[in-house]
Amino acid sequence: MKRKVALIGPSSLMVSLPSKWVKQWNIKKGDEVEVQEKEGVLMIGTPLKEEERSIVLDMKDFELGVNRVIGALYKQGYDQVTLHISSPKQLETIYQVLKKTCIGYEIIEQTKGKVVMKQISKLEPNEFDHMLKRLFLFLLCSAEECVDAMDAKKVAAVNTIITRDDSINRYADFCRRVLNVQQMKKANAVYHVIEQMERIGDEYKDMCKYVMQQKMILDEKLIPKVKVAKEVLEQFYHLFYGFSFEKLEFFYKKYNNDARDMDDLLKQIKNPEQIRVLFHLRSIVKLVFDAMGNVIIAKGEQSI
Repeated sequence: MKRKVALIGPSSLMVSLPSKWVKQWNIKKGDEVEVQEKEGVLMIGTPLKEEERSIVLDMKDFELGVNRVIGALYKQGYDQVTLHISSPKQLETIYQVLKKTCIGYEIIEQTKGKVVMKQISKLEPNEFDHMLKRLFLFLLCSAEECVDAMDAKKVAAVNTIITRDDSINRYADFCRRVLNVQQMKKANAVYHVIEQMERIGDEYKDMCKYVMQQKMILDEKLIPKVKVAKEVLEQFYHLFYGFSFEKLEFFYKKYNNDARDMDDLLKQIKNPEQIRVLFHLRSIVKLVFDAMGNVIIAKGEQSI
């Protein structure tokens, strides 16, 4: 079906809608239609009704992984989740999960053996960029504070980094939920980047927990490696928000040197506690490296 483009006013172009389609869908003057552009194709349709996605699961015999099930359903995009449970421990887990993550989810019904969670605040896709940026900045803040705490031997200060991981998880889960629900451009690549960011947050949390539990003072040889992890994370951020192949080449050169130095240091340090901290730092650097391929997919065409 072809339509001629008409000029309305000095610069506005207009195409008429097929009368058969207009009658079929009862389109009238002043109505709104959905207009989407995809790879040179313009699609016009009636406003889409948002269908509520709900699921009911029997979790009575499932104790240890309740938290992960809720997180997975949230990220998958379900609007309402009903869980049949059998113990106070399961209920406590549900409350703890909603306290720490699942932005917008609230318990709307609770009876003996059943809990119903629902998204009570509408998912706003335009919040995605803001939340993703906040996720990056929280990670960078943890990296910066980790350098300060370890260098100044203020071991107690790392507790802030441990606490911040809840916020990092919350933002990461929200961003992944938006990607799944909205099917945004380059969603798969960005999703993987966010997954890696959450893992980086976990590495910082686990490392800081271990340092606190052991009341450790870091070996002087490790302090520069804490700074290296921070620098690699900063490069990651600048590549995501200002990609260039020159920056990428610099990153790979620096990564190769930093990774080799960390591997060499692993052979030199004999104290198992210090080795464990270095393993966490090495993992942070490796997670950034692994995410970079998807940064290229998501952002690389901006430099072509």
